[in-house]
Formats: sequence, C-alpha cells, structure tokens
Amino acid sequence: MMNSKKEAAARSKAGYDLVVEGKAKVAVPKYGGKTVSSAMPVFYNPAMKPNRDITVLFMAAAAEAYGIKKWNIADAMAATGVRGIRILLENGGSSVESLKMNDYSAAAVALIKKNLKLNKISMGGKVSVSSTEANKFLLNNRNFNYIDIDPFGYPGIFLDAAAKKIMHNGILAVTATDTSALAGTAAAACRRKYMAVPLKNGFMHETGVRILIRLVQLIGAVHEKALIPVFSYYKGHYIRAFFLCKTGAHRVDELLDLHKEILYCRDCCEKITMEKESKQCSGCGENITREKCHQGMQKAGPLWAGSLFDSTLAGKIEAAAAANKNMDNKTKAFLAIVAEEAKHETTTGAGFYSIGELCEKNKVARQPKTSDVIKRLTLQGYAASASHCSSTGVKTNAPVKNVVSAVTGS
Repeated sequence: MMNSKKEAAARSKAGYDLVVEGKAKVAVPKYGGKTVSSAMPVFYNPAMKPNRDITVLFMAAAAEAYGIKKWNIADAMAATGVRGIRILLENGGSSVESLKMNDYSAAAVALIKKNLKLNKISMGGKVSVSSTEANKFLLNNRNFNYIDIDPFGYPGIFLDAAAKKIMHNGILAVTATDTSALAGTAAAACRRKYMAVPLKNGFMHETGVRILIRLVQLIGAVHEKALIPVFSYYKGHYIRAFFLCKTGAHRVDELLDLHKEILYCRDCCEKITMEKESKQCSGCGENITREKCHQGMQKAGPLWAGSLFDSTLAGKIEAAAAANKNMDNKTKAFLAIVAEEAKHETTTGAGFYSIGELCEKNKVARQPKTSDVIKRLTLQGYAASASHCSSTGVKTNAPVKNVVSAVTGS
C-alpha cells in the first residue's frame, strides 16, 4: 500500500494520473480546465470510454463474422494510446499482426511509449509509434485492414487517405463529434462540410448518422471502394460508424443508389424516403411536389437510406457485452437496444417517430411509455422497435395515423 501511495504521489508531481480502463492502465495528463477540450496537453476523454468499449467488442465480433484472421491496425490519432493498448490486451495479442499508433503531438508520442511500458508491451516487432500528420502517416504506410479515424470534431479531412489505405474486407471506423452540424443546429456548416441538408427534429441524430455515412461512402467511391456500414450509432455527443470495405465499381454503384432524401411533415410528423419526384403524404393526404405538404414538407439529405447495422454482428456484440463482467450496465443496455433495432431496420427503414412530437401535435397530455407504443404497434401486425438515438423514439413501418393511435391508445 505504501508503494502505491508513493507511486501516486510521484505521478501527481509529474503531472499525470493513472487511469484503469478495461484491462489497460494508462497515464493521462492532469488538466486544469473545467471541460475536456483539444487544449489538453494530450487529449483523453473519459466520457469516450463506451466508444472504446464498443470498439473492442466490435473488433472481436467482426473478426469472426468476416473471417479476419489477423489485424493490421492504424490508429492515426492515438493520443494516450489507450484504444490500441486495449485492443492488444483484450482481444488477444495473437490476433494482431501489426499495431501502428500515431499522433502529431510529440507529447502524445512520449505518453504512448510510457503507457506501453506501463502495460508491459514491447515496441518493435508488431507495435510501433510515430509522430506525423495523420494523412501522411496513412499514406506513407502499407494498406491496413483496420483504420480508426477518431478526431476532435470533423473527420472529413482524413477520409481520402483512409479510403485509399483500407484493404478489401477491412474495417474503417470513423467518429464525428461535430453533432451540431450533423443534427441541424448548424445547418450551414453541414452543407459546407457534409454536402447535405440536416433536419432538426425528433430523429435528427439518426439523420446525422446517415449524413456522415454518405460522406464517407462518396469519398470511398472515388477509389472504387464500397464502404458498407455494419455498425453505426449516435451516443451522447458523438456519431460513430464502422464500415466493411468491398472493392469494385459495381458494389459502389449499388451503395450510391441508396443515397436519398427524407421528407418530413412538421404538421403530422410523417416521414417519407423519396423514391420519385412526387408522392403523397399518408399523414396529411396532401400531394408533395418535393417541397410542400400541407403547411410545408421539410427535406433532409442526401443521406444513406440503407441499413445502419449488420444485424448478426449487432447480436454478437450485444451478447459479448452481456457476458462481460467488466462492462458497465448502461453500455450493455445501449447495445441491447441496438441489437433489437438492427433486427427490424430493413423493414422499418430510415428515421423514426418521436413520441414526444406526436403527443405535442395531437395534444396528448400524458406521454405513454415507449414500450407500450411498440407493443400496440406489434399487436397491429407492424414491425416496431425502440431507437438507440432517443429513449422516446419508435422505428416502425406503420403509417403515421397508426402510430398516433398507438400513442393515444385509441
């Protein structure tokens, strides 16, 4: 105990703390600021632990699902190195052929090396650490079958290099934390950065996930790489998407056919994925001429209108989390919702209905439980599930009038 106290005092004097995350022990810098920011000497965000938890679970499940025997990993913005270290320790070092960790910051590289020593991981051989700009790091290396792009903010400036260097049957993971743009608060920024129109409403965060996916796919398309989303989600303050890479122009063309627009009626809350120039809103009964339905139809997109998940993979991840004694209950519950959502999404389609919005529009004083609405829709013969993006979101193939009936209990 005395040694532990002395070590803690020494670490404090040195300006860092020791954090245990998963099976890893990592030194993280002390920071005097009140909130986590890019101004930290080496970036470490404890709130992103679930992100890293899910990554570790994902890689184990993906290796089995897609027959990936050995990982060649690029962590282009490694910061403290915690993600790569956890992958090595928790997924078994034998599954990793190479792990290349990089950060532009010399202080980060020094800390990564310290953390490798703390976890008794030797450099050389399969593990290397470098300090260069992320795009240069990717382009100056051989291709990888796992690339992680996890910046603070907008990921777009790293996507071309990542798309070039991802292998066929490899995994590209992309995080975006600029959710104000993707979810509609900063619509002009979304148009500039993502070349799409967001929509601030009840399902705005799913819209954001789909806009991010489309951007990644467009950049992959230039290199004739079809980047298929197999596990994509919104959580807290970030959006994360994992893509399975398949090469070939015909595969790319098939993905691009699923870039569409969603029309949303603020008057009745109906949502329609546009297939043609003209449709009719089943909620208001008004003709849509691309822009107008009753008091006005709003448009989101273009965006990815296909599946967000490989449902089999999502089930494997959820089962692994449930069996993991070190996994926190909130993450387990989140992954259980995702797994259930994934089972139905090919039927329920893009977007969902917000119970809160429907209650407001229909003057329902007492908002029903999400589970009760799902049960009523299921009894009517419709597919229905909760949405991981909102605790009061319902994904279903039911027309809006039936969803309203399920909300009101009529």
